[in-house]
Amino acid sequence: MILSIDQGTTGTTVLLVNRQARVVAHAYAELPQHYPRPGWVEHRPEDILQVTDRVIKRALANGRIAPRHIRAISLQAGASGWVATDLAGDLEALAGCAR
Repeated sequence: MILSIDQGTTGTTVLLVNRQARVVAHAYAELPQHYPRPGWVEHRPEDILQVTDRVIKRALANGRIAPRHIRAISLQAGASGWVATDLAGDLEALAGCAR
């Protein structure tokens, strides 16, 4: 089973695809948008992580698929980007670095 994550501008979609390339389950949730200035839109790393976690769990539940059956993960994002964390994966440790 492949778990495919599509991180779009407005939301996150997860598809679960079997060996026959059939979508056996899916889920979607909107991503909160933040507008710090007119014409700007930003996403908070915490929101992306929380929404993605929730959508993965929902897709697995929708398909009645145990996580142990996932053999690969595919990630698609429309824009290039990354989030820096400390070695423990803590986002807060680096909060405000770009300010």
